[in-house]
Amino acid sequence: GFCAAVGDLEATALACNLTQLCQLNLSDAWLGDMACLAAIATMTQLTELVLWDNWEYNRMTQRGLMMLTTLTRLQKLKFYQRGDVFLREFWEALHEQQQQQP
Repeated sequence: GFCAAVGDLEATALACNLTQLCQLNLSDAWLGDMACLAAIATMTQLTELVLWDNWEYNRMTQRGLMMLTTLTRLQKLKFYQRGDVFLREFWEALHEQQQQQP
């Protein structure tokens, strides 16, 4: 059968065009260097984000993760966590962003 994976370019296009989504699931995507995170960070309606890409090629960095602190409605975030990426810092920063909103 035919199998097509979503890559960085496609994920970016989705994020730019589907801005009102509440849930985005990019399971089994080939996100490479996670360039799509800047576009995903503008999807302020998101409450759930899944980035289960190919774990061997996961390029999620702490900087990339912190870009997502603009998603102040986010309640669930799932991705393959490497040892140098710390979710606690993300949730603390996100909570600070939520407190600053009117």
